[in-house]
Amino acid sequence: MARFERAGDLFAGVLAHPQRLETALNKLEAMVAAAVPASAVAKKRHAGGG
Repeated sequence: MARFERAGDLFAGVLAHPQRLETALNKLEAMVAAAVPASAVAKKRHAGGG
């Protein structure tokens, strides 16, 4: 409780001003897909790595 009393509610801004993350996540998905060949992902899954 000391941190809360000292710093306040660190998540108050998130609750008061929510943001949509879809655009950022779609961009991230495209970047990851471009950086990692699909064959590498398939091999990792087949080997039990993910």
